[in-house]
Amino acid sequence: MMVLASAVVILMSIVSCGRRGDPLLVSPVNEIIYEESTDEGREMDAHHDMTEEVLADQEVQIDSAPDAPSGLIAVYTGGSIVITWDELIGQGVRKYRVFRIEKDTYTVVGESITPAFTDKSIERDKTYRYRISAVGSSEGPASEEIRIITEK
Repeated sequence: MMVLASAVVILMSIVSCGRRGDPLLVSPVNEIIYEESTDEGREMDAHHDMTEEVLADQEVQIDSAPDAPSGLIAVYTGGSIVITWDELIGQGVRKYRVFRIEKDTYTVVGESITPAFTDKSIERDKTYRYRISAVGSSEGPASEEIRIITEK
């Protein structure tokens, strides 16, 4: 049974793709394997209490705006720019918003539910500047700017 569940998770991660071709992260199912015990009710109550604790912690984080993403990396692939950043875990992030500077103003060029974005609308021999923000119950501050120059 465990092998089948693992195979399904791997298969889903291979065939899943996000908006604009970005890969989706597939989180493993949090499952607890109960050992045989004469006191199954006690184990279920412990699991229920632990679940309530985790949800209570998440509610505190969800009510506040997420932090600014960090760890931005941009790579020019010859036909697009791929940007990745560190995932913000436990902050109620629903999506990430990607901004690119155009005419001295940052404009939204896309959104992603994963900490990765591919910008396919680029030109060669040009400098691009990006910032990323995380959106939960409200939008958090933008990241530091990252610059990348495309080649001829």
